[in-house]
Amino acid sequence: DVVVAVLDASAPPQPADRAAAKILRRAGKPVIWALNKADSKTRALEGNEHYELGMDRLIPVSSLHGHGMTDLEAAISKALPPPEAFSGLNVDLSVPRIAIIGRPNAGKSSLVNRLLGEDRQLVDARPGTTVDSIDALLERGGERFVLIDTAGIRRKRGIEETVEAIAVMKAIRSIE
Repeated sequence: DVVVAVLDASAPPQPADRAAAKILRRAGKPVIWALNKADSKTRALEGNEHYELGMDRLIPVSSLHGHGMTDLEAAISKALPPPEAFSGLNVDLSVPRIAIIGRPNAGKSSLVNRLLGEDRQLVDARPGTTVDSIDALLERGGERFVLIDTAGIRRKRGIEETVEAIAVMKAIRSIE
């Protein structure tokens, strides 16, 4: 129902970020752009160069320190369709699904852990820790959401291992 695209404030926009932005513009889903690793005001300002990817709003957050989480949660709530939008469908869509996507090591799993308030997802400094999309139920303010933590997405030419290719394919499926 909503895609949260996680960008890395500690690095300039990468080709994978540009490719993801292009895919997300065509996806027809609401996209919330989170600038993770914005651990200080300086880092958040440096991350503003990601606006070149063409988004209207970029929400600086720090999964490590919890900065910006209120703004991110408010943006997610606002972007979700009303429950009436799903009436008449034969699928149980009563719990909105939110895909967390971004390139490898952007901090997607750390962001999911921060939103959940517990260390549920495995986090490591090495890219490629998440190789399968992982669903996690988030309950907040009496409402339930499914967060989908996806593997990092790189351009096809940068993918060398079969495991990574499968992980990227599953992440794209989560977006769809």
